[in-house]
Amino acid sequence: MAIRRWLIGGLAVCAIGTSLWARPGTVKMRDGGSYNGDVIEAEDGSIVVKVHNVDMRIDRRDVAAVTYIDDAAGDFKKKLAALGPKDVKGRLDLAQTAFSQQQYDWAKQAAQAALDIDANSKEATDFLLMVRRQQELERGPKADAKGQPGGDPLMPDAPGTTKGEPGAVDRKALSADDINTIRQYELGADENNFRVTLLNDVRKRFVTQDAQGTLAEFSGLPVQKQARYIMSRAPGMRNDVRIISDPASMTMYRQRVQPALFSSCATTACHGGANGGNFVLITPADNESLVYTNFYILTQFVKKIDKGATAQMIDRTSPDKSLLLQYSLPPETTQLHHPEVAGYRPPFRNTTDARYKTLNDWLTHSLNPTVPDYGIKFKPPTGTNPEAPATKPASK
Repeated sequence: MAIRRWLIGGLAVCAIGTSLWARPGTVKMRDGGSYNGDVIEAEDGSIVVKVHNVDMRIDRRDVAAVTYIDDAAGDFKKKLAALGPKDVKGRLDLAQTAFSQQQYDWAKQAAQAALDIDANSKEATDFLLMVRRQQELERGPKADAKGQPGGDPLMPDAPGTTKGEPGAVDRKALSADDINTIRQYELGADENNFRVTLLNDVRKRFVTQDAQGTLAEFSGLPVQKQARYIMSRAPGMRNDVRIISDPASMTMYRQRVQPALFSSCATTACHGGANGGNFVLITPADNESLVYTNFYILTQFVKKIDKGATAQMIDRTSPDKSLLLQYSLPPETTQLHHPEVAGYRPPFRNTTDARYKTLNDWLTHSLNPTVPDYGIKFKPPTGTNPEAPATKPASK
């Protein structure tokens, strides 16, 4: 296994300013991990990459490859051109990949190509709408001809808000410690290639407490195995085990699940704004903290139903009963029905919809089946009237 030789944070990046010659790209590590950010290949042979405003210096011997965005553009075009003339799914998969990399123009190009093949594709139509909305939200309100903020005419206005100004919700996010906790609990039992850093001499402290071997023996184990031993046998030291890569379930959530939510129930007119009642997701989720915050909100939401019973947005014991699935289908096909609200339309026609299958697969096979006790103290945001449905109830 390659030994990581990079330092984070306080070390100076020599005399080189990373912003001067940096190019957006991806650094792929020999251990299977990768980093996305502004990359510079330093004169001393090392690689410097800025990730979430932190400069990291990586030994070139630990790097498998460096791919730059401008080079990736050519690769995207080749992949798009190589797809079969009727391959709608392939184009949508390529669009999803581009979206997850925040390459929104590429994502729109691939999705539009899918729509050109199947003009009735709801998935392609919804995806294009989602990408446009994400771009607008990240750019912020645009000024109209009179200098006043104006919205994208393709985007529906949220009830009770000024045109072009989405209903505001609290964008308070989880802390880095909270994110680390979620990553620890969501690691699959068979995941062995996650990236981890052990802090504050935790190896020595653990060996002293555990008394089942020497420090040299313990340090000779793969770092992933060291991390699992510490997390399972010394709960008080868990915070010094820093998981720095997404578990497989969170990768799928980031790339497939959250984009699907943002194109349906998490619009600003619904659960992505101040009209979202007691269930609100934060949009845009334009950084890691907000991605994990939305995931946490999903895991914590419980709704009271008939006779004092409850239903969970994510039900790990009985995934098919998750509100995330139940509410996404027409009411005549489900046991639990989405509250009757004006303008609401279930995003999936039936259980054969590819997006439904994605959600179901994530809930059933990707997430850990055991309900985690994160121990996180965080109050999810709510709308202006937490007891109300997401929008005004439909008149009967």
